[in-house]
Amino acid sequence: MARVTIEDCLDKEQNRFRLVHLATARAKQLLSGADPLYECDNKSVVTALREVAAGLVRFKTQEECEADRLKAEAQEATNKVTESEQEKARKALDSLFEDFSQGASEEEGDDDIKEDELVYDESENDNSDDDENF
Repeated sequence: MARVTIEDCLDKEQNRFRLVHLATARAKQLLSGADPLYECDNKSVVTALREVAAGLVRFKTQEECEADRLKAEAQEATNKVTESEQEKARKALDSLFEDFSQGASEEEGDDDIKEDELVYDESENDNSDDDENF
């Protein structure tokens, strides 16, 4: 296609006003950094029209919009469940940590023996060869 014409684009989008709106929206996307779907060395408006004429760009149908909305709602509901489960897990871990730290502090108060004061009687635990004759 040497030149893109409005007639080429009207094969894909029958309403001229919708065509202008579609091409404008796509040209703005291209100007803001979107990758072109149709390779050419033209300005963004012509590239947008070439994409429309090639059938690469179109408006979403009502069904597609509804499907996207339902998908987003389902994802949001999943995230809420996940967040509530994460919050429950955090509370449970905090509770366990508090219980553990309270238990550790109670044990420290009851036990007056320090580790360096412990004496190990090696004669009772000696596994030498003296017990061979049982």
